[in-house]
Amino acid sequence: MKYGTLRKIEIDGTKIDAEYIGRGMFCRAYRVESTVYLLCTGDYSKECVALFCDTSLRHIPTIKRHETWGDYHVYSMPFYAKLTKAKYPVAWRMWRTLPPSLLGFDKANELIDSEKIPKSIRIALRNLVDAYANYASDSMLLEFNRANVGVEEKSGSLILRDCLADISSINKIRKEQRKKRGLHD
Repeated sequence: MKYGTLRKIEIDGTKIDAEYIGRGMFCRAYRVESTVYLLCTGDYSKECVALFCDTSLRHIPTIKRHETWGDYHVYSMPFYAKLTKAKYPVAWRMWRTLPPSLLGFDKANELIDSEKIPKSIRIALRNLVDAYANYASDSMLLEFNRANVGVEEKSGSLILRDCLADISSINKIRKEQRKKRGLHD
């Protein structure tokens, strides 16, 4: 599907026109004004944040869970701006203190205990990691690439928009994709 394409999606029983703005491994994203709707399959990181995270923390995204639609788990969040060095220098500097990725609770805890990253980010990460522990996944992956973060435009706060993932779910998808292409492990 092309970016900017309008499509009808169903949110809590109501069909709405939404603009396609992208996809990840587990979700397709649609925008309606200042709200982004995520149609997800195979990953529960959005559910984890929606149900177990303290969204009053500065760097945690506000995610709301909606009724399922077919095979999709549906979530919404505010539209967060793209992180750029020129427009959001403070958020950029905070983001640059984070490693590209971390695998597992032990590595995440090392980062949280580190004085190398700002305290407000450490508090948010502690909240994310503790929330993800509800899913008892030792294959927790934290990814901090620029596509996975955003900025709350009014405050300029860095938002850890899509930093949680389960590496076992990722590996399962990749294995299925390799199989479809005729590649073997």
